[in-house]
Amino acid sequence: IHKSEFFKNPETYEELRTKILPKIFEDNKERIHVWVPACGTGEEAFSFALVLHDFMQENNIQRDYIINVQSSHNEMIKSMILKKGHYPLESLEKIPERYRQYLEIKRDELALKHEVTSKVIFSTGNLITGARLFGMDIVLCQNILPALKRSFQIGILQKMTVAVRAKGFLIAEGDTVLPEEVEENFKKTGEVDNCFFELVKRGDVGKHLGLVAS
Repeated sequence: IHKSEFFKNPETYEELRTKILPKIFEDNKERIHVWVPACGTGEEAFSFALVLHDFMQENNIQRDYIINVQSSHNEMIKSMILKKGHYPLESLEKIPERYRQYLEIKRDELALKHEVTSKVIFSTGNLITGARLFGMDIVLCQNILPALKRSFQIGILQKMTVAVRAKGFLIAEGDTVLPEEVEENFKKTGEVDNCFFELVKRGDVGKHLGLVAS
């Protein structure tokens, strides 16, 4: 698994804020659902939370949202719950200036404010074999696909064709090349190379048992 860090590939998060989130909020849904599987130590999930919260503040959007963060490692999940958005102070250099208003800076650590962390829910779950969420507006999957064999990539991406709602988005590692088995389901979008994929054709739910509603 690739190393977790705040705002990995900053251009991805800028395009998320300027191009993807406006599309998501075009629908008058009461709640926005985000799934971050294989979350590492949580930095990507909290980067997303910072961008989403700031976008809503900037545009005076009053909607509920939930960011579901999963890892197959129980101890890692317990650690992230206990840390409650606290990270070493050196992480600050990775976080763009516009989002630092949502941080509390202490002597040797930074802490994300409760207004950001309160919507982030941690749970254990195996992306390959466990139950999955569905109806997701966005799935942030930066940390795992490049580390897997092609057969596992195909299996995960086929499940994503059911997990993501119609016209929802999969956000992957930059330069991701989708296997032909899911090419008809996802349409590459945005200006960041092979990173944002919009779901244009849902997969067959009957083929992917073990899905659970969010």
